Amino acid sequence: MNITVTNERYTTVAGVLTEVDVIGQGIIRNGTTVPVYVYSSPPSVEGLDINGRLTTYLDTDLDWKPAPGEPRPYQVTLQPGQELTYSVTRNGLSTRTLQQTTAWHVKPEDAVDRYSDFDTYNGCFEVPVTAPPGGTSIMNSYKPWGQ
Repeated sequence: MNITVTNERYTTVAGVLTEVDVIGQGIIRNGTTVPVYVYSSPPSVEGLDINGRLTTYLDTDLDWKPAPGEPRPYQVTLQPGQELTYSVTRNGLSTRTLQQTTAWHVKPEDAVDRYSDFDTYNGCFEVPVTAPPGGTSIMNSYKPWGQ
């Protein structure tokens, strides 16, 4: 997962001097030899303070669309070796909240449901999920204006 903070600006919200937009993208990759189901709502991104407490919560969305005229399913089949990207966008996040955020954390296992093949599912209930390169958390590199 990568996270970028952009567009710092003054705001008219009481008690908040400046705000920013947060954008990011991650990848869900099927590294197994059989198809797996991935939830159509991938894992959220949590902003954590220095003590590991939640500072903010960012919803993500798959960069995937169903066929025209089809409803979005509850889950998507991901074939062996196949990847899906997911994105996060949060406009107008208070820089005060962002200054308290020392790391961005995502749990990739929250996106994976189970093996799509019933026999494989019965034989091996849990899909092994590995963290992205560098781990499940990345440090927040945001620096406010003038610092």
